[in-house]
Amino acid sequence: MTMDLSKRAMLVKSRIELRGLLGERRDQGATQHVEQQYNVAERRAKVGKFLIAQNVKSVKAVRASAQAIRQCVYQHTFAWLDTDMRLLPSKNHDTFRTEHDLAVAKHLANIESYINDYPYLVEDARHPAPRGLGELFDPSQYPPAENIKGLFKATLEYWPMPTTNNFVADIAQEAAAEAKAGMERKVREIISHSFNDLVARSEQVVAHFVTKLAEYKPAGYPAGYRDKPEGIFRDSLVDNMTDLAKLIRNLNFTDDIDIEQMAVNLERLARYTPEQLRQAHYQDERDLVGAEGKLLLTKLDQMKKVDHEITTIMDSAKDYI
Repeated sequence: MTMDLSKRAMLVKSRIELRGLLGERRDQGATQHVEQQYNVAERRAKVGKFLIAQNVKSVKAVRASAQAIRQCVYQHTFAWLDTDMRLLPSKNHDTFRTEHDLAVAKHLANIESYINDYPYLVEDARHPAPRGLGELFDPSQYPPAENIKGLFKATLEYWPMPTTNNFVADIAQEAAAEAKAGMERKVREIISHSFNDLVARSEQVVAHFVTKLAEYKPAGYPAGYRDKPEGIFRDSLVDNMTDLAKLIRNLNFTDDIDIEQMAVNLERLARYTPEQLRQAHYQDERDLVGAEGKLLLTKLDQMKKVDHEITTIMDSAKDYI
């Protein structure tokens, strides 16, 4: 059956701007003073200043929520060539969009809190140490409060997967063959990278699972009585397995059977609840899933390849390339 990758995935571009935080600025006057004071050659030193204090709660919240949006995009997509676009499997779109919209909503709320604080932050900057910039304060560098909101951006653009059919129809046969070969190499690289990306994500989660489970010693452990458990773990240790299995299936835009088996193995490791794994009499079960986790890590390491076997995929994707 012919597989058209352009119907299985799309491209997304996330754009986040934090210019409203004003950021770092070079102070020319202070730089010249340092050059003269310390006999420094021109353009060998630079004095910078942050117009707004970076340790303020509302500033840190905006930066954190911006990073949360980026993390959401990276988690649900793959790299696309050497661009700032990302490949989003179509079957993962709804999950991605729900989480992305929630992250953006929180980010916008944080921006509003920062805007409310902005006049007070500017006033603080006007003061000398330890509160502000002292003589480095320049009121002309601070936009009016009503203009600050427009200096933030959090947008998401969608683009269709490109195809070469129309492109090669208008060029010479030799060039067309070269263009198709080049696209084929790129698609191979993208599929291989996507596969290895999912393997790496699984390795990280499974390795953490195996380590934390080995470190856990419940109260009353047979090797020695304990009043309290040691090396306690959170419910997320197990929940992360099932969450990752679901995400991997959504990101498996090539319907690779090895990736599907990877998801099955992750779910199998999560067959016991966190509450069960914490109980002293579940030592055999802890040992069992721990051993399975180590075996899975070995398999995952063997699966990582620079050029994953994708001949069948490429043959079925000929409408795309």
